[in-house]
Order: sequence, then C-alpha cells, then structure tokens
Amino acid sequence: MNEKSIIRTEALYNDEKTHRFSLKKSWDNSKPSASIIMIAPSVRANEIAMDITSLYVLNNCYQLGCGSVDILNLYSKLDANPFENCPENDEWILKSCHKADQVILGWGKGQTQKSVDNRIQEVLNMLKPYRDKLFEIADVNGKRGFHPLGTSVRLRWYLVPYQYPEKEKQEQKSE
Repeated sequence: MNEKSIIRTEALYNDEKTHRFSLKKSWDNSKPSASIIMIAPSVRANEIAMDITSLYVLNNCYQLGCGSVDILNLYSKLDANPFENCPENDEWILKSCHKADQVILGWGKGQTQKSVDNRIQEVLNMLKPYRDKLFEIADVNGKRGFHPLGTSVRLRWYLVPYQYPEKEKQEQKSE
C-alpha cells in the first residue's frame, strides 16, 4: 500500500522581502492548528528550505497531534541584526493566533536585552484575548519557558498553559 503525504508551505513577506511575518506548514486540516511565536525569523528558513529550528518545530507539532503550524516571531526583520519590527507583524500575529487552536510561546527565557523584554510584554498584552489557548514549551520535568532549540526539549515538547504573572491577575480582579 502506498501512502502519500503533502506538506503545504506558505511564507508571508512584505513587498521588499525584508520582513517575514509568517511561515506556515500544513499537512492535515482535520487536526488542530498551532501558532508558535519565537524571537526572530531565520534567513535560512523560507518556503522551501528549513533551518534546524523550523525542523524541530514541525516535528514536535506533528508529535503533539497538530495538522499545521504557523511560525511567527516577536520581530519580523530578516537580517543578521533582526531586532526590528513593523506594524504588519503585529497584525499577522493577531490573525494567526485568532485562527489557531493553540498558541505556543516559544521565545524562551534567555533574553537579556531590555528591548526584547519590552517586546515580549507588548506581545503578551496583545495576546490577552487568547489567554485560554496560550502554552509554553516544557520539558519532561515540568520546567517551562523553552525555545525550541532548548537542549532538553528539542526532541519532545510538553505543552503547559501559560500563566500571566501574579501582578496581572490581581489587576484583573480589581477591574
């Protein structure tokens, strides 16, 4: 018996191809969809080529029973120094997260630049309407907040619900 599988890839860029907003891989529309938000797009990954990060993302989403994954980033600039964003990126993040069954926060916890921390807060604020479908990557021991390249999660992810910090929970109660 022959089996045939097709992976459809869509990449969404700005007109100049200096920003990539989305890199989506789809293989089974009958299964749940995922969106993952990482830090910045790789110049090595596109609609044809895969880098190691997109490979781990695809493999893990498949193992988790997903039928598609939309790879998004905090920053959209395709560059060696990618920490630049444009307004269209936020629009595509919101569109993708609205459609997705689950949204995986995959930027990790190793960020030391204040600008990246500020951007993370901006995106978390944008994603509040989707809080019920926000997840983080965890390892077998329950440690959470990994990027897909994290050594202990490369080959197997466990998704755990994202929990906004306590300060925010208290602010919600007072509203």
